[in-house]
Amino acid sequence: MFVRVLTLALLAANGEGERALVAKALAQVAPAARLEIRETRLLVPPGCAVTRVTPPPSLRGSGALVLDVEGTDASGSCAGRALVSVRAFAPAWVTTRAVRADEPLDGAVALEERPLPPGGQALATLPSGARAAQALAKGVALEARHVQADGPLPGAPVTVVVNVAGLRVEQQGTAVGCPGRACARLHNGRRVEGTFRDGVLEVTP
Repeated sequence: MFVRVLTLALLAANGEGERALVAKALAQVAPAARLEIRETRLLVPPGCAVTRVTPPPSLRGSGALVLDVEGTDASGSCAGRALVSVRAFAPAWVTTRAVRADEPLDGAVALEERPLPPGGQALATLPSGARAAQALAKGVALEARHVQADGPLPGAPVTVVVNVAGLRVEQQGTAVGCPGRACARLHNGRRVEGTFRDGVLEVTP
């Protein structure tokens, strides 16, 4: 019985071609980010010239990635992996001074380019009338958990309108803190999220 043994080679991708393919693949999933590819190593068969790098499903900040690659060699086609170390930078809202919990963020933040931590998700869009969900120090890059949408302060009564299959069901609830959106707790204990508009919390399940 004939057994073909495939040996993989771990090689530094020094050529501009491989690095350009990696950069192009990452840019497809993070078009708003500025990326610094710090290191790229190819795990491919000897003689495999990489021609395509498959983009990852998403890019959540800086860190290490493993990407699928395809290429050509003397036998025709080949495939392997690219081990990539990347540092990502993206626009983020950053506090320009210390902010108290429930304080409006208007005038207390500025848009800056910041490095994204591993798994991090900076907030590039700030909801109109947003307030701080917690006390924040100066220089904090805002994430969704730091922000609550405009609306009544936590503990205040609020009218909740639930839209279900074209029906509007109105009931009373109590506003609760909610990062990035407007939230309330109904009398039955259920917590709902929605959009605060014209004095009413509108919820669409």
